[in-house]
Amino acid sequence: MKRFALLCSFAFACSARSSLETSGAVGGSAGSSSSDGASTASSNSTGGGGSGGQSNCSTFALDGEPYLVPFARNASAPEVGSANDVELFLTWRAQDGALVANTSLTPSSVWPDPFDSSVVLVPSVSSFVVGPSPYGSAGVFRDAEGSFWLSAAVGTFDFLPLYDSPTEPLYVASNQEVIFFSRNDGLYMTTESYGPSGLISYDPPFCIASKALASAIPLAFGEFLVASVDSAEPGQSCFGQGFELGTNVVTRRYAELQDGVVVEQFPQVEPLLHLGLAPTTFGSWLVYQTDGSTSETMPPIYAYRLDSSGARLSGSSEPLALTLAGESSSELALATMGDALVIATIDAVDPSAPVVVLRRFEADGSPGPATSFPTNAAWLTGHLRMVGTQDGQSLLLSWSAELDASVAVAKVECRP
Repeated sequence: MKRFALLCSFAFACSARSSLETSGAVGGSAGSSSSDGASTASSNSTGGGGSGGQSNCSTFALDGEPYLVPFARNASAPEVGSANDVELFLTWRAQDGALVANTSLTPSSVWPDPFDSSVVLVPSVSSFVVGPSPYGSAGVFRDAEGSFWLSAAVGTFDFLPLYDSPTEPLYVASNQEVIFFSRNDGLYMTTESYGPSGLISYDPPFCIASKALASAIPLAFGEFLVASVDSAEPGQSCFGQGFELGTNVVTRRYAELQDGVVVEQFPQVEPLLHLGLAPTTFGSWLVYQTDGSTSETMPPIYAYRLDSSGARLSGSSEPLALTLAGESSSELALATMGDALVIATIDAVDPSAPVVVLRRFEADGSPGPATSFPTNAAWLTGHLRMVGTQDGQSLLLSWSAELDASVAVAKVECRP
C-alpha cells in the first residue's frame, strides 16, 4: 500500500448566502415502452444514503449560492463521495496534475464550510473515478505514467498499485476487500490480498462501436451487480466480427472467480448516451438514456427499480420516464436520499448561464420535489457530480467551472 497525505492550507472566501426554494415535481410518469428508443440515464457519481433514513422532503432548498473553490485556480474534474458515515469528500485535479481533496466536509455544519485544509491524495493523475463502497466510496485512478491504482475507501488515502494501461477507468465499486471496476475495454476484479498481479478479467469485453458505459454496485460479500452497454446480442466475441452499436442495457451479477450471470436485458433502438446504477435498500435504481440519433425528438431519461438480484421489481415491467421527451442534457448525475432517487441534469437553453435541474423520485417511483439554480457565479462547463448524505437530508454537487479555471460546489437541502 502507498499512502499519499500531504497537507496544505488555503484561504476560502464565503459567498453571500441566499435561499432558493421551489416545490413541485418535474418529470414524467411511468408507462413509456423501452422499445421506442427512449430509455437511458448516466452518471459516475456515488449514491449516498442507500442504507440511510428516509427524508421528509417536501421541497428542495439551495443552501447559499454555488461557489468556487478560490485557491483551486486551474482546477478541474471534480468528484464527490462519502469519506465515512458522516463526512463527505470533494476531490479535483490541480493545475500541476495532483489529485487534491477535502475529505472532511460535514453537511450538517454551516455552509459553506471553512475548507481550512486540503490533502494531496496523489502527486499526479490523468483520470479518477469513485463509486459505492461499505466504507464510504471506493476510488480508482490512472497516474501520469499510465499505472492504475485502486482504493476500497478514498478517505483512508490507501491506494493499491495494479498495472500500466493506456485505457481509462469508467467505474468502480467495492465490497469489503474486493474491488470491481471497469476500464473502457472491459470489466475487472481484484482484492488487496491478490496484489498487483492478481487482476481478474471478466467477460464480456466492450466490443461496441459506440460509447462504452458501465456502472456497478456491491451486493452480498464479494458480489456485484453491473449494468453495462452491450450489442443487441450480448457477450459476443470481439474477434472475427465488426464492432456493433451499443443498443442494449444488460445487468449481470458477478462474484469472485465466477463468470457474470445475465439477469436482465433492456434492448433499445439506438445507442446509449447515459447509464447509471444507484443502490437502495430494496435493490437499486437503473437509470439510462439513448442518444436520440434515430429519434424525432430526444428521448426522456428513464429508470427501472431493480430488486437485490438485479431483476425488475414486481409491477415495474415498464420504465419510469424521469424527464419529458425533447429535453437534452450533456450531463447526468445520480444520487439517492434514503431509497429516493435524485437526478441532476443541465438546461443549457438559457443564454445567461447553464442551469442545474434537480428532480427527486420517491421509492415507489412517484415524483417528489424539484428545483433548479443557475451557475452564473460558477459557469458550468461539465463534469457534474452529486452525492447524497447518509442521513438522506441533503445533496452535495460539484462541477468544472472552466471559464473561471476552477471547481464549483453547491449544497441542496430537503425541507419538510
